Amino acid sequence: MTNEEIILKSVQAHLTPAQRHEIAAAAYTPEQIAHAVEHIPDGLDALAASQVHTFAWWKDNGKSVKRGEKALFTCPLWKYTDKPSKAQIKAAEVAGKEVQPAAHYYPTTSYMFSRLQVESSKPAPAGRFKSIDEIKAYNKMLAEQRRAARVSAAIKTAADAIAQDVTTEARQAAQQAAARVVVAVEEHHELPELVEAPKPATKKARNVTPPDTIKITLHNNPQNYIELNPGFFPCGVGQFKQIMKLVREDTAHTDELTAAIIDILKRKASTCGPDQAAARRNLVALGEIKEEKSPVKVSNKPEFFETLMRNGSGNFRRLRSGYRAEYAGFTFFFSKCKDFKRWDIYESRCGLLALPDGMCGRTKAECASCLVKYFDVEKAKTLNLDKMEQIKKAAPLEAAASI
Repeated sequence: MTNEEIILKSVQAHLTPAQRHEIAAAAYTPEQIAHAVEHIPDGLDALAASQVHTFAWWKDNGKSVKRGEKALFTCPLWKYTDKPSKAQIKAAEVAGKEVQPAAHYYPTTSYMFSRLQVESSKPAPAGRFKSIDEIKAYNKMLAEQRRAARVSAAIKTAADAIAQDVTTEARQAAQQAAARVVVAVEEHHELPELVEAPKPATKKARNVTPPDTIKITLHNNPQNYIELNPGFFPCGVGQFKQIMKLVREDTAHTDELTAAIIDILKRKASTCGPDQAAARRNLVALGEIKEEKSPVKVSNKPEFFETLMRNGSGNFRRLRSGYRAEYAGFTFFFSKCKDFKRWDIYESRCGLLALPDGMCGRTKAECASCLVKYFDVEKAKTLNLDKMEQIKKAAPLEAAASI
């Protein structure tokens, strides 16, 4: 059994259904859980098991076990080493030969913790204020400081007027101004009764063009123009070429408009989503970036393939439709889920998921990107795919398959 299978069996043996659901809900949405329960044998248990790991695994992935937490259970897991065993060392000494590295796996007792028991190893920085009362007290202090500054300025003005050789009316006016400020502070916001604030002048309403709107002048006539919202980009290659032709004809603003369009496209190209690939194509058309060839070769024609499933009575094969993909010496199939706007990636020989649910993207291009980013090639090379393929072929074919 692999480590994943051992953890799954241990989760089923040691945790209650409520505990498994709580662990799965900490990492997956209700929709993903419902899909797993409906389409994957022991789907809920598999999701929960994917969030149960050893202390060292969580540490390598930027998490640490919370203070005071105890292991959910212990189980024997396979651990890799290239150190020779005691018997091999002794045999080499007897033969008078140098001890050679001996790569092998050995079982070791592992203490398992769930996602609910860990936290980020780098805690978020503490806030400046710990409560709303502290924020109110700080704002009150700032208000008092501003009032004191106004009082000081008014008193200084009065003192300067008295010190200078000015008329009696000017001195009285300065003294009255200082008195009004002091009274306003002492009477707690009674200043509006002493000083009448002038009403601000009414401004005429005018049309303001949003700063991100792309305004293209046609035929160099300011009265003739089109406005494009940032949501218009990215667009189809043909449409994009027409827009850029109009931008180049607007000779007075060509550089400014081009820079604004590039900024919009770069922001969308750097964010994962449905517009990412289209934004990159637009940037390639502008010559801003070079077209990157994906190491994943995906077929354009769908074909049938078999996956290995499991239910209460054992393993069985299910027929599905997908697109063949080649990467790093492995063959995969990208298959679109019926009820959800996402895809699954299966390894062709063993018929199992190559990536967990929710990590495969919503298009074939996103699947290829996720495969390069998340698929562990080195770990996959250690698997016995020949044996796994034999297990798949030995399983009976599902009687009624819905493709």
